[in-house]
Amino acid sequence: MKRMISLLAGLACAAPVMAQPDGLVYAFDLRGVNEFFTFDPSNAAGGATLIDNFNVNQYDTFAIGFSVDRNTLWAVTFPALELGTIDLATGAFTATTILSGDVVSGLDNVGGISFDPNGTVYINTGTDLLTLDINTGVATFVGPFNSFGLMIDIAIDSQGNMYGMDISDDSLYSIDKTTGAATIVGVSHGLAANFAQGMDFDWSDDVLYGAIYTGGGTGQWCSYNLADGTVNQLFNTTAFGSDFGGAEMEVAIRSVAGGGPVCIGDIADDNGNLGADGMVSFGDFLALLGLLGPCPGGTPGCTGDIADDNGNLGGDGMVSFGDFLALLGLLGPCP
Repeated sequence: MKRMISLLAGLACAAPVMAQPDGLVYAFDLRGVNEFFTFDPSNAAGGATLIDNFNVNQYDTFAIGFSVDRNTLWAVTFPALELGTIDLATGAFTATTILSGDVVSGLDNVGGISFDPNGTVYINTGTDLLTLDINTGVATFVGPFNSFGLMIDIAIDSQGNMYGMDISDDSLYSIDKTTGAATIVGVSHGLAANFAQGMDFDWSDDVLYGAIYTGGGTGQWCSYNLADGTVNQLFNTTAFGSDFGGAEMEVAIRSVAGGGPVCIGDIADDNGNLGADGMVSFGDFLALLGLLGPCPGGTPGCTGDIADDNGNLGGDGMVSFGDFLALLGLLGPCP
């Protein structure tokens, strides 16, 4: 600990490195065209960019969600229940393990995967909430949603608050992560969530976005009002082009808490509160002190795990002295 304190006292400026997340929406459109594409919700006129088609005969659908650092897109396939990652450049899926454990059979064609800021991973069966060890694929039952319908997707904001979309009443619910209990937020938003399954938070401002099914294989992109559950804004998806379907569309937003530029080591504000602020500084060292220890499940890349024990960049599954050492070479504003 004395050595760490000495490091904090001797911070020196250095060149920042490697800008990371880009804030784009990544989506699988499963309405028949079976495409993996991306679009910038702040620039609809720019349209959608097709990355690749995928084999729907092999995978009926996906549940997708970004890791805490927003650099890895994880996915669960149905009905095979394979867990793996998706290459953002090609759309290729690489399986790492098969889901096992509590009530995973209920995940068939229903479910979302979402990362809590603390590293815990959650999935849902439509009626139940589970945690997921992404290293082993083992799912652990948390509790029932205590709602009368079918929770088609879940999403967690940058502060750890979980929400779900119930397609039986087209309503938004807040979810207790410790019990799974779901509480309706206000009233039904009045639009058909159906099997759109596309919902995620933009961690830069904690706005909840989602895909709405409008019939005939088409859909609408919208944001939700978390105060009353209504649709806050509908976006012109025509501008996104034919790639945007909305029906049976899985989405994940690649953004981080705090907004602005983000780089390796930028995990907190000046006071040590988790959430990037565009600067690697004393606050990031303070935040690391509260993160010391192994990553959840031993999986490298959790918040604060940026280097090995010698300070070489690259997660090793542990937040330790090497991460403090690496931060010394990253001090300064993000690119």
